[in-house]
Amino acid sequence: MKKLFFLSAIGFVLIANIAQAQVKFKVGRIGKEEQTLPAAPTTGPADLVAQLSFKDENGNGIIENREKAAVIVKITNKGIGNAEQIKVSLVEDSNTPDKYIYVDKPKIIEIIRPKQEVTVVFNILAGKNVKTAVRKFAITGEEKNQYDMETAYLELSTQEFGPPKLNFSGIEIIENNPKLGIQLYPKKNDGLLQKGEKVEVRVTVQNIGLSKANKVRYIVTTNSPNILLEKEQGEIGDLKSGELVDLSFVLSPTPRFSGTGDLPVFLSLEDADKDAIVSNIQLPIQLDQKPAVAKILAVEAKPSQQRSVTVIKTGPKNTTGNFVDIQDVKPSKTKNPNAVAVVIGVENYDKIVRAPYATNDAEIMQRYFENRFGIDHDKILFYTNNKVNGIFFKKMFDPEKGELRELIGNKPEEIDVYVFYSGHGIPNKNADQTFLFPSDGDIRFLEEYGYPISKFYENLNKLNTRSVTVILDACFSGASRGTGMYKEENLISAKGIKLKVTKPWTAYKNFIVINSSSGEETSLGNDQTETGLFTYYFTAGLRGEADKNKDGEITLGELKQYVEENLIPAARRISGTQTPEFYGDPNKVLVRYER
Repeated sequence: MKKLFFLSAIGFVLIANIAQAQVKFKVGRIGKEEQTLPAAPTTGPADLVAQLSFKDENGNGIIENREKAAVIVKITNKGIGNAEQIKVSLVEDSNTPDKYIYVDKPKIIEIIRPKQEVTVVFNILAGKNVKTAVRKFAITGEEKNQYDMETAYLELSTQEFGPPKLNFSGIEIIENNPKLGIQLYPKKNDGLLQKGEKVEVRVTVQNIGLSKANKVRYIVTTNSPNILLEKEQGEIGDLKSGELVDLSFVLSPTPRFSGTGDLPVFLSLEDADKDAIVSNIQLPIQLDQKPAVAKILAVEAKPSQQRSVTVIKTGPKNTTGNFVDIQDVKPSKTKNPNAVAVVIGVENYDKIVRAPYATNDAEIMQRYFENRFGIDHDKILFYTNNKVNGIFFKKMFDPEKGELRELIGNKPEEIDVYVFYSGHGIPNKNADQTFLFPSDGDIRFLEEYGYPISKFYENLNKLNTRSVTVILDACFSGASRGTGMYKEENLISAKGIKLKVTKPWTAYKNFIVINSSSGEETSLGNDQTETGLFTYYFTAGLRGEADKNKDGEITLGELKQYVEENLIPAARRISGTQTPEFYGDPNKVLVRYER
């Protein structure tokens, strides 16, 4: 199963004392005992803002049957008055709720004073009969004086029961093991079993089913009076899906044994829930023969297996997990009246799948160009979706009569140019050319509709400006932008191709180029922030997270380090590898801001 969900670092709060047959939760009151000071006589409205995060036991963002999870709600009162008797609820937003999803009942917070933070945790348990689905839950906070918390929504992904399946994997003969507590007797120390020897047999067992096998027990038996067994039964514990574990017993074929082929030694396995039972499989143990190497099998998902991960949808006030609020960016010290920018975001395409959140990427970057890079608002060209059509790229970037050229004016040598693009980047099938792509393009005629990346950089260089900074949240792997909620799709029937194209910008002076991913990788989206994964970390870094030495300046090198350290592991949790590329002087100061 892919691990597709980007999770917060908040620790998981285990559910205590939950019996499988019956789950009971009580309404709790939070805040009364903890309040050691009397309520301040404040007047004015409360303003409740929540930070929400989700964590399931195995960390894959999908609640399988009998798995536990938690929703952590941190509520801060940013207003000037007390918030009183807040009823916080996590309730399924459906006329037909799933009766096999058990959730804590509402919790009451007696009081949250201005600037105070209170945390509540909602425990969730998926019953054995839960179905594969995405169920919607509302997270609400109703305040006594009607200063309610903004409603957020949890799209909870559940996975129906796929039983565990215990499989014999391999055998090893151990002739010496001082830790066993039983004296062994090998004759030759050759790894082979002979009559009259007493050896340890180590058996590897694997769970190749979709669910965990709980408290697995084993027993080894024989129907021959001439084979002696010790330590022939015991418990090997829980086995997660795909996990391997070793069990061992002591075996001694006496000199009287006269059989051939596999010894009459049989293994039985059973889990506590009796979902995975293996009865009397004959172990492939032969005299004077070395056992075969253990085989590890892949766990094959059922066609119906859930691929979407659980996400929390919030409004503009609330946030998810430990994410930085990239929407809130104040003007920086940097002012550059001699800078211009082009911002392009294409999310919706007429003839190919969408690029999730590309429009949001463009809107956020327009704000950052203005408030972080100090570019005048009227010098930022902004285009999204169906405005990016036809020969848009040619009309924008033509070095003699394009719209960008007109904006630059008559003294290009004094102008800094910035370009941001979020959307699909598409290679041709020979992988020797890559293209930016308009919203109305037909991929069958890629060379006609697409705008070659090589031409793009060549024309930017021909503008002869003081500097050029290009930021692309796009990939050229042949796959669409994937997220936890949106599956990657093959755009050109050649996903994962190895690009043969060069990096033309390396030949041009005063260029900074930042790519969201490299080579054949896919640039992912982040459902929690509703942006490109790269755009989120790029803007979070510019907001101040990348300022490692806290000097109020962010260099290209600092930004590169922050984005790499955070984006790469986040991409692994969602889908796979995404490695951003930064080209330019690492000591170049990009922004100066008020700390």
